[in-house]
This record gives sequence, C-alpha cells and structure tokens, in this order.
Amino acid sequence: MYLLRLPKHPDIFFYSVRNAEASADFLCILDETVCVYDRYMGKMSGRPLTVRLVRPNENPECIRELSEIRLAASYRYPSQAVYQFAHEYCHFRIENPVCESLRWLEESFCEAGSHFVLRSLGPSVFRDSGRTALAEYAPKFRKYSEDILMTAKKVDLSDPDQIRRFTMNCYLREENLCAAEQLLNVLFRRPDLWKAVCYLGHVPEGFSFYDSLSIWRQHCPADLQSAADLTGGIFRRNR
Repeated sequence: MYLLRLPKHPDIFFYSVRNAEASADFLCILDETVCVYDRYMGKMSGRPLTVRLVRPNENPECIRELSEIRLAASYRYPSQAVYQFAHEYCHFRIENPVCESLRWLEESFCEAGSHFVLRSLGPSVFRDSGRTALAEYAPKFRKYSEDILMTAKKVDLSDPDQIRRFTMNCYLREENLCAAEQLLNVLFRRPDLWKAVCYLGHVPEGFSFYDSLSIWRQHCPADLQSAADLTGGIFRRNR
C-alpha cells in the first residue's frame, strides 16, 4: 500500500495499491475536484485529509472526526470517482456537523456538488495537467451527470409535507435529486452560494426549516446573504 500526496494539495493523502506513476490519473481527478471547490469556496489549509478506497459494496462516506473520505470507486471509472469524491468532499468543507433537521439539505447540496464538478471538469482542465487520457475522457463526465439526474423523482419542493419527508429521512435519493437539480441551477447562476454552504453547520437544532434558513443566512457574511436567500426561494410557495 502506498500513501500518496495530491500534487496540488499536499495536505490531502491517498492510500493506493498502486505507486504514484500508476495512480497519476486518479490523483489528478481528486486534485482537480478539490480545485473546483477551492475556486468557489476558497482554499482550505491546515486541515489534512486522507482518502482511501473501500469495497464496491460499501457506501462512500466522509468521516469528519477522522478527517477521512472513503470511496467505493474504481480506478477504471473516472466519472464514478469524481461523482463520489465531489459529494463527500463537499461534506468535508462544511465547517461543523449539520443539525439533523437540515441533514437532507446538506445531502442535496453535496449531491449538487457532484454534478457541479462533473460539469466543470472539461478537457482543457486535464490537458493543462498533462493528462491526455483524461482530457479525451472528460466529455463523459457531463453525460454521467445527465444520466443520474434523469432518475430524479419530481416532487413539489415548496410543499411543507415534502419538507417533513426530507427531515424524517435525509436519504430519499430520487427526491433528493430533484432538490439537488434545483440547487444546481442556482449554483451555476450564483457560484458564491458555495461559500454560504460552508456555514450550514452553524444552525442549531430545534427550529423549523424556514427559521433554520433565516438563521443560516444570519451566520453568512453580508456579501453571501443574498445567495443564501436564493436557496430559500426554491423551497417556498409563490417563488
């Protein structure tokens, strides 16, 4: 087993059964995913992170207390690796654990993050990194995102009963995809919303969803509050 550093992010380590040369494309995928978040959330320093692969039948996860991300991905499927890592890394970038009643919104943002990154990694990103094979593969990232979003279940996101369903179970995947797709549209219009997402963990438990959105907004710096307001617009009637 090799412990490898990401070239552009030496605080991020990857446990690999392959040496650095054989893992170069996979390291580049992880690196460029982090670069997308750096661009919109700002760079993170002083917080080491370890990434490791687990068995395909296990669930990808971010274990905050261990500063570790586990991926059930394969070296052979770059789209899958980007999709999983972008989701789990979004969890890692949120400053504090998110209260239970907003876990579904966190999951929706992280799902949106997967699609945001998949659509941001064009061929030029990998040509600039000298990874020719990945540059040729890159158009498949968007197709992977489109195929997943086609499985979304269309639900009324402004219906309070739907919000309660989300609150009771943050892993309603097909319904979460509907929320993620709407958030994705906002994130491409206002990518500064990514910085506001970092403050989701500042909302305490015990408030209604809409009050929680207001508290989240208050914790955001003034220049990000209008971006946070756009999130509330997705989940309110008469939007």
